[in-house]
Amino acid sequence: DDGYPNVVLDPATGTYRVWHTSYQGPSIPGFFPATEGWEQMVNYRESADGIHWPMPSLGLVSYNGSKNNNIVLGAAGGFGVTLDESSVECRWKGIGQTPGAAPQCTDSGAVWCSPDGLNWTTPRCIGSLSSRWDTHNNIFRARRGGPWVVLSRSANFSIGRQESRGTTQTFRPGNYSQ
Repeated sequence: DDGYPNVVLDPATGTYRVWHTSYQGPSIPGFFPATEGWEQMVNYRESADGIHWPMPSLGLVSYNGSKNNNIVLGAAGGFGVTLDESSVECRWKGIGQTPGAAPQCTDSGAVWCSPDGLNWTTPRCIGSLSSRWDTHNNIFRARRGGPWVVLSRSANFSIGRQESRGTTQTFRPGNYSQ
């Protein structure tokens, strides 16, 4: 898969930060999408120059019995990240799919908050935005003080692969218009 990278230049530190989805599971040559036994997770790296991206050992999420990895979220996929400099407790906002972590959010996707981009809240179901969520989901502010815009993949199978768009004035579940 393409990893769904989200690269942001953090103005507070001057470093480039990237969050990307990884898939871990049995090797099945020539077969994808993920099948039983696959896990999605969100990994993190940072770079001083945007070219070299060393893999840190963050010690946050256990995988295969070890926390010696760069995983910031387990059981999350198609994760989109954005920076909100107007918030302290939710400076980094995430949106995506929650297989396993919050199965009740499967049809609606979820949102996360983080003060530092590494330690994320429990996912909260969006609820009112119907999308597939099996794509690179994105959230951004249309303009300063304007609505938050969510881009995902349509849940309407009859029209094929198509963008789904929602907006909200607040970054909270249940307040999205489509």
